[in-house]
Amino acid sequence: MEGQTVAALYDDAPQLVGQLFDDPASFNYPEGESFAIFTARVQSALDQLLLTHESGKVALIAHGGVCRAIISSALGFQ
Repeated sequence: MEGQTVAALYDDAPQLVGQLFDDPASFNYPEGESFAIFTARVQSALDQLLLTHESGKVALIAHGGVCRAIISSALGFQ
């Protein structure tokens, strides 16, 4: 799915695109994971990071998906 437009994906697999838009958090990407599972994995890693750096002084460099997962968790959008 990576690198393809939604239109191209829809042409190839309309049911798959429909599932994605019906429930994006639970959609399980082919050969991947759902956003819900990804978010839980990110949260677990973040919790571990915070436990090992109790002062709270941590610089985290991550890609956009990880940033979105952390922000959505912080805002309670789970």
